[in-house]
Amino acid sequence: MSSSDFTLDLLLDMDGYVYYYPSGHWIKIAAKIMVKSNNYPYGVKYSLTLHNPSGKRILGYDNAHLVPGDKCDSPYDHKHRGERILNYPYHQAGQLLKDFYQDVEQILEFERGYEYEI
Repeated sequence: MSSSDFTLDLLLDMDGYVYYYPSGHWIKIAAKIMVKSNNYPYGVKYSLTLHNPSGKRILGYDNAHLVPGDKCDSPYDHKHRGERILNYPYHQAGQLLKDFYQDVEQILEFERGYEYEI
């Protein structure tokens, strides 16, 4: 797909991917080609989410909407952590996947720590 980001093909191939962890948490990945614009400068719209066992999103990386407070021509890349929305500096699809999975593992490790408390 892209000569400057070969990992973009991997992200696009993962469109529709859902994985269930033994804890009941699950992730979902969506990615599709978009016309390049100020809001989608890399030509891809993506959503990577982690959900708790009841289905509530607890982490999300996406570029589906403007970050509150940003200019309307700013890139839409951001992450949701609970109720907070933070800008995300998208560089390439491989880094996006790496950052997402690192956050997923950090959240799951934190939650596992509470499984054994009385």
